[in-house]
Amino acid sequence: MQDDELSRSNRVSEAIGPEPITVTEVAMPPTGQEDASKSFAGGALPTLPRLTMALLTLIGLFGAGLLVLQGYVSRNLAAQDRLAFTLRATNGWRYWLPGILLCALVGAAAAFATRDTNQPRLPLATAWVFPALTIFSGLLVISVYHDRRWWVVAPVVVCLALLIGMIARVLLAEHDGFGYDVARTSLTVVTYVVAFISLAMIYINKLRSVYSASAVAIICFFLLLQMTDGEEPALTRRIVYAVVGALIVGQVTWIINYWSATGWTGGAFLLAVFYLVAGLASAQLRDRVQPFDAIEFGGVALVAIGIVSAAVWFQS
Repeated sequence: MQDDELSRSNRVSEAIGPEPITVTEVAMPPTGQEDASKSFAGGALPTLPRLTMALLTLIGLFGAGLLVLQGYVSRNLAAQDRLAFTLRATNGWRYWLPGILLCALVGAAAAFATRDTNQPRLPLATAWVFPALTIFSGLLVISVYHDRRWWVVAPVVVCLALLIGMIARVLLAEHDGFGYDVARTSLTVVTYVVAFISLAMIYINKLRSVYSASAVAIICFFLLLQMTDGEEPALTRRIVYAVVGALIVGQVTWIINYWSATGWTGGAFLLAVFYLVAGLASAQLRDRVQPFDAIEFGGVALVAIGIVSAAVWFQS
């Protein structure tokens, strides 16, 4: 009897087939890159690793603090006729040599802190550019305005620009979404601020065109190069666009050196030209210059140039 029942149950099992095996899916924790992608897709800003954020903050505070110290020491030495703020003066090297070393130190520290984010769109070769030029813009301000207010105000502006610019560049590692747009806009704005200060401080010295135009061209080259960080084209192509744009701004400097404009007015004029060149170069690198790009950048630049020219005319 039992054997009959067992054989009957076996025949039924064979007719029905093996029981289906259910597999329970185990949810794996998302990686940091997936979290960043989801945050971009959802419209939220990505978060930086804590160590990177801490290092960038320390670099910004460290650079600004040393800039304050250099301004204080330089002012005291200049009062004793042991230091000059002009590069061509006998004791000018005592101000500019430590300043250039400070630029190199901050730039190298920023490149080291962001080394993990290096990729073809964010190469290590350009990681130092913005921090070093931001410190250099502070040096230019202190070299022109020697009183105590400016060697305190300039480092504060430098510190804020350093933090915004360095963090924005790291966030460009993600190539699309709301966070990328915010990072791109932030880096562009602080670059314009640094460009305006640097160009104005160079123009205010009224040096010979061979010096001032060359200095403007060099600074604009590096600023234009780092503004295209995070873009798709190769670094060599970006360098070519930066060289052409820098030469254009340098040539304009040569022309307006004959103006009777003030330093800040001349800097505003050069900034308008820089804005036009940078905007068209970035648009061309992204997806060729469209008619809207030409209207936007060309229109804003022409209006700014017209306002500055009218201001110079009324001042003379």
